[in-house]
Amino acid sequence: MITQIQLKELLYYDHDTGQWIWLVQKNSFGGKQKIGSQAGYISHHGYRIIGINGKRYRSSRLAVLYMTGKWPKKHVDHKNRIKDDDKWDNLREATRSQNLANTNKRKRKYNLLPGVEFRANRFIAFGTKDSKKHHLGTFSTEIEAHNKHLEF
Repeated sequence: MITQIQLKELLYYDHDTGQWIWLVQKNSFGGKQKIGSQAGYISHHGYRIIGINGKRYRSSRLAVLYMTGKWPKKHVDHKNRIKDDDKWDNLREATRSQNLANTNKRKRKYNLLPGVEFRANRFIAFGTKDSKKHHLGTFSTEIEAHNKHLEF
């Protein structure tokens, strides 16, 4: 796997915009990247993918390596749910359950955000840990309850 030093020799990451720019001219996966051009492409899943030395990487994972010098241990979550928005303040390392909790509304009774239930005109936040459901509080809005769920 690529190191932070190797990555910084090949690419510039603008942590304010999330843009990746080639610092060298490369031939990768049938394409020719020019110095100063934007790196990568958007996959059919919506993530930016960057090819380096015959291997494809999600740019969000490369951002963690670029900024911290370490590969993320698990998942990298896009806080605003936009899969190709790699601004540094939009990314966070997350467990699988944290990453799945930060998803769009799913079809379900009352169409509520994940980690939220509606009872007696109140929104209840809950989280699951070690296969046990934990009550996190009661809130007047769905967003407040969902935010509490995300903190769990």
